[in-house]
Amino acid sequence: MVWIVVGVAVAAVAGFAVVRSRSSAESPGDDLDIAVVGDSFMEQSAVQFVGLAGEQGRLVEVDAFGGIAACDRQEALERFAGSAPDVLVMSFAGNDLTPCMLRTEAPSSSTETAAEYAEDLDRLVGDFLATSPDTQIYVVPPPPVRPPQYEANAAAMRDMYRRFAAAHPGVTVVDVTPALSPDGGFHERLPCESWEDQACEADGMVTLRESDGVHLTPAGGARYARVLAEAVGAS
Repeated sequence: MVWIVVGVAVAAVAGFAVVRSRSSAESPGDDLDIAVVGDSFMEQSAVQFVGLAGEQGRLVEVDAFGGIAACDRQEALERFAGSAPDVLVMSFAGNDLTPCMLRTEAPSSSTETAAEYAEDLDRLVGDFLATSPDTQIYVVPPPPVRPPQYEANAAAMRDMYRRFAAAHPGVTVVDVTPALSPDGGFHERLPCESWEDQACEADGMVTLRESDGVHLTPAGGARYARVLAEAVGAS
């Protein structure tokens, strides 16, 4: 499964969407507070998340791009580990067609894809903590999506993340589902929150998902970012 790539207004570095926040009090040598790696959901909420964290004076770097898998970000994770951030966020929804995910001749089932991610996360998180043992690790499962074939992968990934966190003390799951799918089902639109004045439509609803039934609108990205910022203490 490959999520459709939808761009956001960020700086492109080596083909990846990278956003960096720098507070007015920060000097060039200051340590990184929050490192984030992810795919399209994180890409579409990166600007909003960096803005929220920046308001708290937190130095944040987001390295995210649609269509990638966790195993694609090994080099980025090694670089981030060298900065010993306070927080590492990993947000991957289950993309499985990049070269590092093509491990068998036959296409992987949703369960197999989730198992491959669990194996990769075990290695990547272990390597990260070996270099930066004091970093707090947060993982973000995907919210429900509308296309059934994609939701099968998303549901398997949500189960995998819960099991992974249970087996790895110190890893925290950030659940964005209540903000985007409060009853556990897919919603393209939901009633506006009090802080969504600009995005709120005339009928009192806000559009959170793109027409493909997967990706986030800017309003959806704002909700995703707020949940994440609250969870990691960046709001």
